[in-house]
Amino acid sequence: MKSARFRFLVAIATLASGGLAQAAPLSEIEVTQILNVDTQQISRTVYEISYRVSVASSYDHTVTGLTGTITSVSTGVEVLDRTVHFDDIAAVGSQQSRDAILIRLNRRTPFSMDMLQWSFDGELVQNGLPPDPGSAGRETLGGIDSDKDGVRDDLQRKILEQNLDEEKTKALIQYAIALQEAMRIGAADPANELQPVAKSIVDSVDCLYARFDDDAREQVKAVERLAINTDERYHAYNIFNDRLSGQFFGGNRENQDGCQP
Repeated sequence: MKSARFRFLVAIATLASGGLAQAAPLSEIEVTQILNVDTQQISRTVYEISYRVSVASSYDHTVTGLTGTITSVSTGVEVLDRTVHFDDIAAVGSQQSRDAILIRLNRRTPFSMDMLQWSFDGELVQNGLPPDPGSAGRETLGGIDSDKDGVRDDLQRKILEQNLDEEKTKALIQYAIALQEAMRIGAADPANELQPVAKSIVDSVDCLYARFDDDAREQVKAVERLAINTDERYHAYNIFNDRLSGQFFGGNRENQDGCQP
């Protein structure tokens, strides 16, 4: 299942400065608290106030990349810093923003929080899939690995979407990581890593043949097409192979020792 983008608009109910903010009811996310973290008097009637916001999610999936943006709907409130960012929110979890919004108030105008409107943007991580990196995942050699597990998000999504058993999935991911390392070596040229990475590719291919039998060749090709999918990656992988020219690393396609635990 593909990850789903979502956007929520929350009209903040009236509250005293620094107090609790009960959000308008939402089926899957709500603002639970707005905390005044700093107040500066600029002039006799003008103040600048910083707020952090806490939110709760009722999703049964992790919410990642959540940002909140505030907009003023009153001429008496000027927004100076409008966006806050959140760490990932676990399923049916809550989180306070890492940073704060900043607004400027003129006390000549009666103020309430319903002069402000929140919008939230983020992404749901569904069925264990990392977020879809889209075109951003093709902009660099290394791509995007949002969950820091060693395999690019675009590769991981394609592998997991096959819904294979655990051993086959692990074999495909092992090969994907080995190919990523080969491209990294091709671009960076650390000579001392050349042979270990080459061996990891041989082991990974051996593992695929042990896990997939007659389908292994097609699986190898499929992972290569997915992994080496830009000109920069193709060039780096070719350099890696050129540096291995004339060397032999062997392999045993019935030897499951190539599979990592």
